[in-house]
Amino acid sequence: MVSASAAMQSNPGGLLINPAYNGTTDARLLIPGQTLKNFPVAENNVVIRITARLSNIINGQIYNNSAVAT
Repeated sequence: MVSASAAMQSNPGGLLINPAYNGTTDARLLIPGQTLKNFPVAENNVVIRITARLSNIINGQIYNNSAVAT
């Protein structure tokens, strides 16, 4: 079982995190329809910390993760 949460660490781009994000049934990290500007440079980035909690893991098992940004 996996549960996850997300929090903005730095947000000059002004994006909003999807409050329903849990990493499993709702994997949309950001609220849809937002745009990250490419200029000015001081406002074209965000830093998001994702925290995941795993339960029932198997000792010696390799677990992989991935992320996609579009």
